[in-house]
Amino acid sequence: KAKKKENMKVKNGLIMKNKGKFTTRKCKKMNIPFIYISRMIKEKKLEKIDRGIYISNDGDLDDYYFFQNKYKKSIYSYQSALYLHKITDRIPYKIEVTMYKGYNPHSMKKNDIEIHFVDKKYFYLGLTEVETAYGNKVRVYDKERTICDLIKHRNDIDEEIFRKAIYMYLACNDKNLSNLYEYANIMKIQKKLDDLMVLANG
Repeated sequence: KAKKKENMKVKNGLIMKNKGKFTTRKCKKMNIPFIYISRMIKEKKLEKIDRGIYISNDGDLDDYYFFQNKYKKSIYSYQSALYLHKITDRIPYKIEVTMYKGYNPHSMKKNDIEIHFVDKKYFYLGLTEVETAYGNKVRVYDKERTICDLIKHRNDIDEEIFRKAIYMYLACNDKNLSNLYEYANIMKIQKKLDDLMVLANG
């Protein structure tokens, strides 16, 4: 009985270890029977926040991490990417992600999610990882790809958000203008970028 109790304690510790969040997938990987999660929910140590995703009492509800944990192919883009890269002063009211054409987003369709679609040849261009405010890694387009997306679809972007993003990006110490021009060339928006840079530096 004492061994069983100790075993339970060890497994609880493993479940609680991961910054207060846990998934059934991780449970299987660690060979922890689902019964341990059920017990912890009963004891109010864990709370189910979505299918197969749980959070502890002292865990952080990191929307960006949990959304991407559910939709693993999604890449944060546009205003969500601006926010994650800290090149906007606005907190987005919705999550924006990019998917490749042909992906069926039926389960993703909600009022607070906007999905952009691109050809597969552009899907991985500028893909990187950043940490959310809670220290969890998520997939996002880098600053340069994000700026190129804004330029390409400028007519759909709020003008104030657009201008602020350009100036905040140009003020970044870690900006990569070489990549910016490379992406612009691949995305066929080099002329638009050139015109914008003349104005921004004028």
